[in-house]
Amino acid sequence: NELWDLMKKFGMKIKKPQVEELVWEANSDVELAMSWKAFQEMYLRCIYDKTGLEPKKLFHIVEFLMHDTSGCGSLSMDDCMKVLLRR
Repeated sequence: NELWDLMKKFGMKIKKPQVEELVWEANSDVELAMSWKAFQEMYLRCIYDKTGLEPKKLFHIVEFLMHDTSGCGSLSMDDCMKVLLRR
């Protein structure tokens, strides 16, 4: 519910079942709610995935949210520069 509310706040036209599927496919607990441990496992699996087979939709959303420092749903030029300079 929290992820769906956030995505609606940012103006994304996504249905609740689609958000539930994002969480379900990335969740090692195979539940609709994700524990902190399962979240950490998903994040690390995506970072170290060499095959390209790991579901990464939720990972990309998390990465975006980590870099959207203002919480407005878009990245400013400053946000982009910080991302580029970290890598």
